[in-house]
Amino acid sequence: MDQSCKNHPDRQALSFCNSCKEYYCGPCLEESGEYYYCRRPACQEVRRNEMGMMGPKSVAEKKSDDELIPFRAFQSNFEAWVVQTKLEAHRIECFLSGEIMNQMYPGSLTSPSFGSVKLWIKRSDEARAREILALRNA
Repeated sequence: MDQSCKNHPDRQALSFCNSCKEYYCGPCLEESGEYYYCRRPACQEVRRNEMGMMGPKSVAEKKSDDELIPFRAFQSNFEAWVVQTKLEAHRIECFLSGEIMNQMYPGSLTSPSFGSVKLWIKRSDEARAREILALRNA
């Protein structure tokens, strides 16, 4: 089941807004922790409240070396787990979060899914993690 963006019907939706539950494409969504929120004022207010933010402050306000940052996104739990395992073998602490949703079809032995799983690491580990995975600044 393909979902279209509410604002751009010709674009495929990336995810849904955690507040209004409408589907949107990437440019119409704002990432906030492990959820996405559309840019509607009411939904942005919910986002700020859920993050414990007061007023129009930014998440980027404090940049601590121990701050968790989204490092990579994956289309499957397995891919995310493989990279997490590799980084943890090098003593880089990782966390996974995501919005993988399974769609069950009658009579099907497979369960197609859509969404993404995010791998989070400490800001201070980013350069070393990129080196371990041989990633360029992208």
